[in-house]
Amino acid sequence: MGFLYYLLKDVSEKQPYKVGKNDLKQFVDTVLFKKLSTGRKGFEVIERVAGKVGEYNGKVKTSNENVTRPIIKLRADMEKLENEVSKILENDAVSGATKKSVQAVTYSEEQVKQAVIDINKLLNDCKFHGKDYNNHLDMAHNSENMKNAINDLNFKLRDRDDL
Repeated sequence: MGFLYYLLKDVSEKQPYKVGKNDLKQFVDTVLFKKLSTGRKGFEVIERVAGKVGEYNGKVKTSNENVTRPIIKLRADMEKLENEVSKILENDAVSGATKKSVQAVTYSEEQVKQAVIDINKLLNDCKFHGKDYNNHLDMAHNSENMKNAINDLNFKLRDRDDL
């Protein structure tokens, strides 16, 4: 029981995640501490320990998902836009990924004008998705849960501004 107590005490004090940390620490300091040096009776709490650790892990997982969901959505939106841009003119000419094995294509003035219209529409879509992403992760205007989820990220990831 002593091993389990000190292991969870160490985890509850040193984990960088704020979500669930206080609950785990309180459980360790109250319930587990009382079971130290109680012999076999101490093992009666094992099921509760497993439940608390599972609860803590669930809160961490939910917190991580709250942060990753907008990132995954933005990535999917950008891939979709990239595919749409590639279809505007033949041979991916607009996206800059022109296939080298294909000869250059000459476009009419009307095709170029339509391409500009299509690209501007997709540019507006891109701006919309970027704004939506920023709104989800804006620390100044977000819910307490999202602020905590962002703050719970590893500091190397949390402080990056190039995501």
